[in-house]
Amino acid sequence: GNERFSRRVSADVLHRLPKDDKHVLMEVYTYGSDDGSFTRLVKLNIYTGREQHLGTSPIKNASLTVDGDGELRFAYGQDIDDNLNFKVFERDNSNNWELINSTTKYGGSFVPQGFTPDNKKMYVLDNIETNTNALYLYDIESRKSELLYQHSVVDIIGVETDVIKDTGNTGVVAGVWVEPDYPQYVPMSSDSSYNKWLLAIQQNFKDFTVSVTSETSASDLDRELAVIRVRSDKHPGMYLLYDKTAKTLSKIEQAHAFIDPNKMSPMVPYKLTMRDKKSVYAYLTKPRDSDGPAPLVVLPHGGPYGPRDSWGYNSEVQALASRGFAVLQVNFRGSGGYGKDFEYSAHRQWGDEMQDDLTDATRWAIESGVTETGKVCIYGGSYGGYAALMGAVKEPDLYACTAVYVGVVDMLLATQTGDITRASWGLDFMRETWCATDEECKKDSPINYIDRLKADVMIIHGTEDQRVPVAQAETLMKELDRRGIPYEKMIKTKEGHGFVDVDNREELFERLIAFLNKNIGRKSGS
Repeated sequence: GNERFSRRVSADVLHRLPKDDKHVLMEVYTYGSDDGSFTRLVKLNIYTGREQHLGTSPIKNASLTVDGDGELRFAYGQDIDDNLNFKVFERDNSNNWELINSTTKYGGSFVPQGFTPDNKKMYVLDNIETNTNALYLYDIESRKSELLYQHSVVDIIGVETDVIKDTGNTGVVAGVWVEPDYPQYVPMSSDSSYNKWLLAIQQNFKDFTVSVTSETSASDLDRELAVIRVRSDKHPGMYLLYDKTAKTLSKIEQAHAFIDPNKMSPMVPYKLTMRDKKSVYAYLTKPRDSDGPAPLVVLPHGGPYGPRDSWGYNSEVQALASRGFAVLQVNFRGSGGYGKDFEYSAHRQWGDEMQDDLTDATRWAIESGVTETGKVCIYGGSYGGYAALMGAVKEPDLYACTAVYVGVVDMLLATQTGDITRASWGLDFMRETWCATDEECKKDSPINYIDRLKADVMIIHGTEDQRVPVAQAETLMKELDRRGIPYEKMIKTKEGHGFVDVDNREELFERLIAFLNKNIGRKSGS
């Protein structure tokens, strides 16, 4: 009964086949059903569009890895037909898949990054043996791994490779990216030409992160040109062209050219100690003209498991800061990027540890003079919308207002509706990570504590939301109506999980600012 789903296809270039001018290798994934499909490897003629089928993944939704010669070698991913266990397969000489590694769904993953020039070893990001994602050199024949780099607090988020001439997928790892607070590039090779020129450019842009978005392939111009992206917390990004031969930089384009970086506010990382003495990392953006306490918006991210807030240009944060609000983004427990323990220990902690981290961070902001009592609101989307309402009912005297954007307010209702429940693994996943029993779902649902509410409420939702159906917003409005509690609402038709229409987004922002100003703005009591 999936005819109503469009047959959407996504494809990535896996190998450019430098010795073949007409073809590239593509990894092709067809959407359609809630449970996905088997990934295909296709040789594509870039002039005629003709496809030659070369292989299929052994499990649905897997990623494929080809070596330097363009041979299909590995497939990996979570097996939705086997309890989401993470599996790695190697292709043998007779083109059969052999399972070489399997871990439970929360046991870590093994993600190939590229091959050594002889195709005998592979660089892999792996967190099966370690808590954080670490870089290994994996010997394909012996199946043994050698640890190259691990950060004690955070996962590796990117691997930069010096690609060898005339190959598409082999090289030497030049370095890795990590982000404990500010993004950091850790060079791994002293003789890497990539590091020599990249680090030289980085010296010219002290407060920016510099990354390479594309390069001329080796066979064209011997890596002579590169497109560099330079960005920061105050700068949405600038693209530069680097000529390696002449060692010159020229500007191509600035993203969002109407943004004046000098008027933006810095995003500053903090390490905070929670009530149980555990460390949690956060980012604070203060308005430029504030010397004393500023009104504060606590902005919990969505997810909750997997995503994290990062240092960099964030238009929503800057828009709030430019209108006089400080913004606090907390990577509460359950956030991704800080290792398996940090993320998975927060399963079924929605109304408990995860919320307490936001509470403790808010109290820190008051105690350290960033803001003051009575001048704090909490606003977020999706899981962040849940946390915004849960914060307001769990700590009624801490938040003056709460804005709930496409948020879950009733976890029991959430286990009965929405697109997660449609997938075969969905309900099991929710019972494992959200709330295990109906009783627990009720205990952790803010809808059941509306009598404790003191904060002013704004409710924002789209009627076509598949992830968090609008029934969540309707349930909240009904409970508020029943008690005669006033609230502001913005319910939009033709919008899904987060507004995409420009006019709606503009209206949302204007109304949100007015709502915040009314409750905690400078005009509201000072």
